[in-house]
Amino acid sequence: MATPAPSRDRRVIEINGVRKHFAECTTETDGNVCGARSSLWDNPLRPNAWMRAHADETGHGTYDRCWSEPVTVPAKNTTDGRRQSAPT
Repeated sequence: MATPAPSRDRRVIEINGVRKHFAECTTETDGNVCGARSSLWDNPLRPNAWMRAHADETGHGTYDRCWSEPVTVPAKNTTDGRRQSAPT
């Protein structure tokens, strides 16, 4: 399903947890991406150590450094003022 184009929306997106950092190997071998992924860490420097170790073990050299941050987005109000629950 495609994401709709952004529209004006004043709902606040609230961060409700600790940002986690990880790395994923994107080196392509024999037409396939490795896809190995590190653990999640609170410290943004830990994925660097994992990438170095993975590179030493495999010879792979391209990675994505990523982070994940848990957030809450309130549901939109319905026309009668009640809150609409988010789809599951």
